[in-house]
Amino acid sequence: MGERVRIAGAVVSGLLYGALFPPFGLAPLAWVALVPFALALRGASARAAAGLAFAFGATATGAVVAWLVPTLTGHFELGLPSALAIWLPIALGSAAPWLALVFALAAPALSRARPL
Repeated sequence: MGERVRIAGAVVSGLLYGALFPPFGLAPLAWVALVPFALALRGASARAAAGLAFAFGATATGAVVAWLVPTLTGHFELGLPSALAIWLPIALGSAAPWLALVFALAAPALSRARPL
């Protein structure tokens, strides 16, 4: 599987995960939201797994907390650049680094695991 396809799988999973929460609330997607991410991780090195996990975590967190931008611009009357300056570090810094660390450490064990 190519690198771009792997990254796309991680990002698609992050977007599907974000769609589970309001305002979309598409809870049935929970059954398939992580499948593209899991497929992207198959056979990935520790470094690749860390990058994929970071991409998934940043996309998922960014989608889940996307409500911050209209809240900050509408209710708090911040400009869009200011709202994005608050949203972006949250999207990139909350879950993504931890997921990257966990999947980098778990990659060797995951690469030896046999499919069910």
